[in-house]
Amino acid sequence: MGSACGLLCKLAGREVPQWETPVELKDRVAELLTGYEPTNEREKNVIHMLHYYHPDETADEQVKELIGWGYDEQRLWQMQRK
Repeated sequence: MGSACGLLCKLAGREVPQWETPVELKDRVAELLTGYEPTNEREKNVIHMLHYYHPDETADEQVKELIGWGYDEQRLWQMQRK
């Protein structure tokens, strides 16, 4: 969920909100998306997933790192081949 939250903030042109718990992160990102119109089906799917996701209480450094990955993603919707 962390990378999805970061990605959705980026797509909406908003900064990642301050949060203490994963539930709070999910709720605050959902609030930021109020009025945001997805530009394609992929964006719609990520928003749909956020709304139906039930986060646990794990708020560790990995979650913060994943948020950064989503927010800083330069090649949206492209697979990177190795």
